[in-house]
Amino acid sequence: MSNVLEEDLDNSLENAKVKPMIDQVPAPPPSDRRHAHDPIHARRAAADPPDCHGAETVADLGRRLDTTGMPGGCQPKASAITQYGPQSELAIFLKPFAASRGLVRPGQFDGPFDALAVSGDIEVRIDRADQGQTGRGDMPDSRIRMRHLRCFRAIARHGSVTRAAEDLGTVQPSVSRSLRELEDLLGAVLFDRTHGGLVLTEAGQTFLSFVSNGMGQIDRGVEALRGQMAGDRVVAYVLPNVARMIMPGAVRRFKTLYPEIVVTFLAAQSSGLQQYLGRGEVDFAFGRLLAAEHMSGLHFEHLYSESLQFFVRPKHPLVGRADLTVHDLDAFPVVLPIRGTIIRDEIDRFLVGRGVNQFSNLVETISFEFARNYLQQSDAVVCHPQGAMRRELEAGQVVPLDLTEDAMMGAVGVTTPAGHPPSAPAQLLIEMIRQEVREQGLS
Repeated sequence: MSNVLEEDLDNSLENAKVKPMIDQVPAPPPSDRRHAHDPIHARRAAADPPDCHGAETVADLGRRLDTTGMPGGCQPKASAITQYGPQSELAIFLKPFAASRGLVRPGQFDGPFDALAVSGDIEVRIDRADQGQTGRGDMPDSRIRMRHLRCFRAIARHGSVTRAAEDLGTVQPSVSRSLRELEDLLGAVLFDRTHGGLVLTEAGQTFLSFVSNGMGQIDRGVEALRGQMAGDRVVAYVLPNVARMIMPGAVRRFKTLYPEIVVTFLAAQSSGLQQYLGRGEVDFAFGRLLAAEHMSGLHFEHLYSESLQFFVRPKHPLVGRADLTVHDLDAFPVVLPIRGTIIRDEIDRFLVGRGVNQFSNLVETISFEFARNYLQQSDAVVCHPQGAMRRELEAGQVVPLDLTEDAMMGAVGVTTPAGHPPSAPAQLLIEMIRQEVREQGLS
């Protein structure tokens, strides 16, 4: 009988480590609390060759580990450290073995097996592994898989497990099980069960925003590799300021890759945009963040912030006026976007909050070219996003009036339907928008 001390075993294993998954095993009762922190010492019974037809090497712990909450059996793989529940035997499997009831797995050995496959007894010490470095082996799978995410996204889109199953081409019990597993893995309830169907909780909405973007990128990559980019069209609601400053560069990048894809821009209006996005009639909207009442079922990706400002020509009578208020603007023609647009809704809220319901001399248009030329030829006051007037500001052709401070500072980004990623071409154009925003130093 040979007896190898701990130091000699370390040398023979050449720095191999044994990693028991102690974090998977509930803490022992108070009467045995000492063993929760002490190393586990085990002495292998004499065996030559290793025990059980060469499949495992067995040791006697002298006491049973607390396996409360562990599975009632497992099918060990090579390197699994296991305990047979009814006894105090600890085994390290040298090769895969048949599933056994009562066998639990608190850890794994990741060193060479030669040091264990020796004649006689050896003494080993098994230490608690660092958290996050434990092995998986045949422990219960705690990974989130693609099926979990696809089922979650389908349920969020349809508000029904049954309809989600139909959409995915599977059966309702399978989708229910995937949702239950996902909620268990996340430790969060993702849906409220109501009479009208499944409704996303706050945690579910947060998770969906990330899942949608991630899954959309995957879908886009798959579609691109399968050649599904050809022959498609991208339709987007785009605000005039970003249409002028951001979209030319983004579309140039996009068309360099896919010149055959048609790109269509529509004037962005807050009313109906939610429905158009939800029905898939529009791939995405690019512009300022919609009001909260219009954001249900939508996801907003913030790209940068900018303010709405009132602009005049350099020699306008209001330039340099102290203590200027919005009421002073009513003495001049005022140019605003048409009603129902995202920017106009924001301007109206700003004006009403300061006691102005309607200007007496008003021009409504979404034409930037008209507003710019009209401003140069008259004493008109034009309200536009700062980005839309960037070139004119740099050229000294317009002057901003100090009226709004930060009151009309708003987020600019991309709005998409939550739980329903845009098409592959739309995803690519959105990525080109991100790149253009970064290149212009706006993000």
